[in-house]
Amino acid sequence: MYQEDVYVMLLHRYLGKNPGADEEDFLIYEIERRSSDSIENVLNTPLNKLHSNIRYFKIKLDRLPPKNKTKSKKKSLPYQIALLEHIGFFQLEYFKRLPQSKVDKITALLLNSNERSVRGNRSALKDGNVGHQKYTSYTHKEKIDKDLNNL
Repeated sequence: MYQEDVYVMLLHRYLGKNPGADEEDFLIYEIERRSSDSIENVLNTPLNKLHSNIRYFKIKLDRLPPKNKTKSKKKSLPYQIALLEHIGFFQLEYFKRLPQSKVDKITALLLNSNERSVRGNRSALKDGNVGHQKYTSYTHKEKIDKDLNNL
């Protein structure tokens, strides 16, 4: 029972420090933290070959309901900006009436980001400026076309 109490304490601490995270995120974090191997290798390793600390978290992860295991991976901000541009989000009639700073504020709010990152990625996307090292939205154009064709 002691191990379960420690598990619950660690889980609550992790969830308190990581709003929006769930138990699956916590288990993956703990496995990665305790193992020198990649998460994919650990998940494909038989239980009897794992260290007991890692085995405990892997068993917990395997027992989670299937709905938690289908969680999609979040795309990066530059990808999200490029996708919004591609589908015409920034050309909406509502945005045409607003200054760009307001559009950036709204977009930052929607994407849980900051205005500067949104503005920089939108600018890099418009300019196609390869000189941007920090703002890389322009590099995602082909990937977005491919992703949307595969839907």
